[in-house]
Amino acid sequence: GRTKLEGEQAVQAVGGAFLVFRTAWIYSARGRNFLLTIRRLSRERDALQVVDDQVGCPTWAWLVAEATARVARASRIVETRDAGWLRERSGLYHLACGGETSWCGFARAIVAQVPGARSVP
Repeated sequence: GRTKLEGEQAVQAVGGAFLVFRTAWIYSARGRNFLLTIRRLSRERDALQVVDDQVGCPTWAWLVAEATARVARASRIVETRDAGWLRERSGLYHLACGGETSWCGFARAIVAQVPGARSVP
């Protein structure tokens, strides 16, 4: 969290118009993330242990990319007619899916969709 905050502060310190999207619990069909790890482990192990006391909003990476692209397109279109559009909206925004679950709840939902899963948290 500290390095994320430092990055946000560095963007703000540069000055000018900016948008920072704060995200969390990002998952995707590619790369290294909780979704893919739980899918793999549920096929390899007889039991999984996943914490149930941390709550958040799992957020699909595609949603973050799509929202960012839409804002970027909108700001370019509007900036050509209204130079202050982005400056007026500059700031820090939270970008996440709705709802909430624990890591354990998220893992259970993932495992329920895995054919041949051997374990459930």
